[in-house]
Amino acid sequence: MPGRQTAGRPRASIHPRAAGRLLASCRLPPGGRLLPRWPGQARKSKDIRATEVGTVPARQDLPSTLRRSSPKAQDTWIKTHDSAVGEYGEGQRAHRVAFAALKHSFEKVGDHWEEKGRKGPSDPQAARSIRDKPVPTAGGVDANATKEHLLEVARRLDIKGRSSMTKDKLVQAIKKSNTRKTATTRSTANARSTTNARSTAKARKTTNARTTANARKTASTRKATNARTPRGR
Repeated sequence: MPGRQTAGRPRASIHPRAAGRLLASCRLPPGGRLLPRWPGQARKSKDIRATEVGTVPARQDLPSTLRRSSPKAQDTWIKTHDSAVGEYGEGQRAHRVAFAALKHSFEKVGDHWEEKGRKGPSDPQAARSIRDKPVPTAGGVDANATKEHLLEVARRLDIKGRSSMTKDKLVQAIKKSNTRKTATTRSTANARSTTNARSTAKARKTTNARTTANARKTASTRKATNARTPRGR
């Protein structure tokens, strides 16, 4: 009834505008329950948020060249990438930081990464600060290695005419060979994955057909048995 008072303290009313401001100050967390953000409440830092959502990529989510590399190379990339995501957020910037750290200890040979005999940046981009404007990279090739080392890598990759190449041409030839090798390996892996998926689908279809046939046979046998069994009075 209008004007009815409850026992004890009278119930306070709230102006519609004030109610709107209160709702606007609330945030909806993943759990779905409204929690008010009171004035002056400190926001969580980026690194805490990054820790909560879990930025460490699973090994199956690594770039394909790293999945074919040693656990040490994978750990180097993962740890640096996780730290960079906490600092800069997910994206190309975090990837550049991770690969720059990787290139200090590893070089790309073919479709994977191998540990270098020396530590240090592999190309001008790896030696630059993350705040500097990106420059073209050597694609993981250790451009700062000796010519003798580059000739050895070129020999392993079976690069023709390597003996007459300058150091810069060796770097470019190795980079192109690595790109071709990576593309070939990726294409082969995709084809194998497609074949496996088709085989799995075919096997599943065969199993389902066999299960259906068995079910029909069982139903037919049961029906025949019931037909032979005399009905009770």
